[in-house]
Formats: sequence, structure tokens, C-alpha cells
Amino acid sequence: MSNHRKPMIVILALLLVLALVACGQQQQEAAGPKGESATSKEETAAGGVGEVRGVTGDTIRIGAILDFTGPYKSAGVLMRSGIETYFKYVNDHGGINGRKVVTFFEDNQSNPPTSLAAANKLIFNDKVFALAGVHGSAAFAAIYDLVEKEKVISFSLGHATQDFEPLKKMVFQVPTPYYHQAARIVDFFIDDLGIKEPKIGVIYQDDAMGMDALKGVEAEAKARDIEIVAKEPYQRGATDLSTQVLNLKRSGAEQVIVGGIFTQAGMFLKEAQKVNYKPATAGISPTLNEVVFDVAGEAADGFYAANCFSMPDDETYVQAEEIAKKYNVEPNPHFLYGFVNAAVLTEALEAVGDEITPEKVAAALEKLNKVTVPGFVPSITFGPDKHFATGASGLFKLDYAQKKWVPAAPYKEPVGLQKK
Repeated sequence: MSNHRKPMIVILALLLVLALVACGQQQQEAAGPKGESATSKEETAAGGVGEVRGVTGDTIRIGAILDFTGPYKSAGVLMRSGIETYFKYVNDHGGINGRKVVTFFEDNQSNPPTSLAAANKLIFNDKVFALAGVHGSAAFAAIYDLVEKEKVISFSLGHATQDFEPLKKMVFQVPTPYYHQAARIVDFFIDDLGIKEPKIGVIYQDDAMGMDALKGVEAEAKARDIEIVAKEPYQRGATDLSTQVLNLKRSGAEQVIVGGIFTQAGMFLKEAQKVNYKPATAGISPTLNEVVFDVAGEAADGFYAANCFSMPDDETYVQAEEIAKKYNVEPNPHFLYGFVNAAVLTEALEAVGDEITPEKVAAALEKLNKVTVPGFVPSITFGPDKHFATGASGLFKLDYAQKKWVPAAPYKEPVGLQKK
């Protein structure tokens, strides 16, 4: 190689390195690197500058992070249907102040690391303005810091008190917290079933959901001067509850509160039947699911579950049903989780008007006072220091012969608790 060609080769090599570095930086920016705010650039999905992420003149992008392939997949699919159905209805009626809603969904398998990856994709790649739902208590907790930093209005699809304590500016919860539901069940045993000397035991999932339920029972029991005779934890996804059932039976618990989901509720009922243990049993709202029929069989008859969403024959259910049937969908409790979140978010977006920003939507949510929406029974009230909508829930009884849930007690706040 001649000497006069060496400088030219060196220069070309340097130019190639610089081009590769520049390309890498561009790819990193598109993915939203740590320490860089997606909203600081104020880019829309169309790439415009000086506008709000996810909002254009004729569209608004809204995402959700749901469990499609994990332990709660049967619920996640229904929640997606609820969100999609309500926003189809909104779009067919002119959109939100003239803007059509475009939806984006990501599967998190109820897994925290997967949820964080999903949130990054939705915020930085898909440029969503808000999250209409995040599925799973621990999964949602994994993205609190991100949605606060990036100013993403985010709705819980769970009931954990950690969603709103401590207060987070961008995070809101519509469903009644597990804490309040479990406390309401204590009242139900005493005030609605008329049990004068309750002997309450608790079987609960050993995570944020189950611990919230346990704490609600403990707080209401203390307020009403009742002793809890047994507390039995189990791991999420447990397939054997025989030990917990025997311990509850030996403790003398005559009423049992299930702080878990439908699968383990059914397992508890079936295992209790095997050992001839017949306590009055009630669970928090994730136990209100037809899967209990399948898992427990006839042992499910007479099981109670707390609920804050509408059930058939309720006026707000009929309203939701009328909308759902336009799109050939039949509403059920998990469908309503997504549907109601979408309805509440729409209320706030419409109240803001044309100039949508995260701060304005958060302020509009905080001004909602005794608002009712299709699919939800208690009225919805947020505030600057209150980012959960209600503390009220009702109780429903499982009628196995009819394969349906029937009303057992009215929607009320727990009498022994101060409102959280």
C-alpha cells in the first residue's frame, strides 16, 4: 500500500466510527434512555415539537399494561375488552372533544420487570398520553417512579393502598381498595349475617394484595373489639392449601376471609369440603369470578365476595350492558374494570377541553365529586389529597345451582374505619 493512501483510509475509518456512534445515540433516544424525560422534548406521536406527548389535533394515544399470558390472563383479556369497548363507543360518538382515541396494549404477565419494559415501550416508543390500566399490584408499583417522572396519568386495575399511599400526582385508583373491602366483610359477618360473637380467620396471598386485605381485617376487628383467631398466608400461585385449611379448622375459625384471587378461593372451598370444614367464607373482589365454580364445584355454593362494580339488574350495569352490546360484548366484573377506568379517564379528558396536559387532567380528576359512570355502583370522588375513588363495597353470594352471583348486602363504607 502506498504511503499517500494511508491518511485517506484513516480519515474514512474515523468517519465510519462517528457515524456508528451517532446512529447508536439516535436509537437510545428513541427508546427513552435513563435520565432523559420523554415529556421534556414535548414530542407527539407525529413527531411535532412544542406539543404534548400522545396528543395531536385529531387523536389521543392511550395505553394499558395487562396480563395476557400470566397467572391472571383470563382477567387481563376481559379488562382489555372493557377498555377497547368504551373507547370504541367514545370514538363512535365523536371522540373526546373531537379527538379519536387510539389504544395500545402490552402484556406484562403480572411481572414487575416485564411491566417496566412495557411502560418504557408505551411511553417512549408508542408515545401514549395516559395508561388506562396497569394490571397487578407489584407490577404497577414497579413503574410508579417512571410514570411520575414522565407525567403519565395512570390508572390502577387493582385495589392496593400503595397506589395512593403515599400520594402520587399521576396515579389514580377507581376500584374500592382491598383494605376497605376486607373491613366491609368483617361488618358483613356481624351486621348483615347477624353473627354476634364472630371467630374470624384470614387466609391471604403473601403479597401487597393479601397484606392489604389482612390489614383491613385487623383494623376493622380492632375497631369493633373482635379477635382474629388465625392468619394463614400462602404464596402467589399456590396449588396446595391443605395445610392452611387444617390450621384454620384447628383454630376454631367459624368465619374465613380470603385475601386472594378466584383460583385459591376455589381451592380453599374444595379443600375445606374434603375435611368437613364449613365456615362462612367471603373473599375480596378478585374472588368474584366464574372460575370459582370450576375449581370448587358444589363446594362453592354459598361463598360470598365483595364487589364495587355493577352486577346484573343494577341500573349502572344496564347502562354498561347497552354500550357493550353495541359491540357484541357481554359485560362481566373483569370487563368492567377496564370499561370503568376508561369512562373515568374520559370524564376528566372531556372536562379539560382542547388544551390537554397531564397536569390539567390530574387536576380535573381531583375535581370529580360524586360522579357516576356506567358499570360502577359507588359514586366517584377524588381530591388533591385523595387519589382513590371510594371506600364502599357490597357483598354477593354464589348460587351454584343457578351458576350466578346474587346480592347479599348493600354497598357501604366500613363502619369501624375512618375513611382512608
